[in-house]
Amino acid sequence: MVENKRFKDKLAGKIRYPEDINSKRTIAARVVRSEISHGIIKGIHIPPVPEEITLLSAKDIPGVNKITVPGGFVPLLGDKKVRYIGEAILLAAGPDEEELDNFLNTIKIEYEILEKLGIPASSDDFVSSRMIVKGTPEEAISQSWQVFESYFSTPSQEHMATPLLSAYVKNEGQKFIINSTTQWPTNIIQNISAVLGVSKDNITLRTNPSGKSLDSKIWMPSVVAAQAALLSQKSKKPVRLIYSAREDFL
Repeated sequence: MVENKRFKDKLAGKIRYPEDINSKRTIAARVVRSEISHGIIKGIHIPPVPEEITLLSAKDIPGVNKITVPGGFVPLLGDKKVRYIGEAILLAAGPDEEELDNFLNTIKIEYEILEKLGIPASSDDFVSSRMIVKGTPEEAISQSWQVFESYFSTPSQEHMATPLLSAYVKNEGQKFIINSTTQWPTNIIQNISAVLGVSKDNITLRTNPSGKSLDSKIWMPSVVAAQAALLSQKSKKPVRLIYSAREDFL
């Protein structure tokens, strides 16, 4: 079930984003991410986990460890291999954010580093290319009194998501209430159902305004919501997960 906010509530300032929702039982979530671009996870060294902290890895996921996206899927948590800097490996949540961060800093992940994945160095290796032409360049150049010619390149471009990616999840038994900023509500429900191993009928999604219509609000909210939902399911408490701007880029 999807609950959309009414337009008049938006105008009256009654709309709250997931990061605005709180309760005495709410715990904050964090994601432990890969620090290398490509490698095999050889070991994860975790000290004794404090009683108030919830920690989980890929092996703790009751359903599938993937998020379905257009054309395929992405792993929700890195299990045996990581493929990019910033890939999620562990999830954690606790009532005291400072204590949670201090604990996570004691976790050590051991890798076997593999060759980097990325754009081929030679243009001959490119799978596809696209040329964009506007107007009549040949005619414009022939009529110009001066022409500058050069080669230009740019790295892959990313935008700053506003508002930040976030989710607030509250569970009542096997029923889950999800607050998310998304442009694709059904994708969140389908993916959370598959990840948690619960019926879609047990999931209620409350959508929040998505801000600018940029692509980070299409399938990425399913990743954030599923991570928060897993922590809520295991801890049996409301969970709030907010990606920082740096995490959003990664």
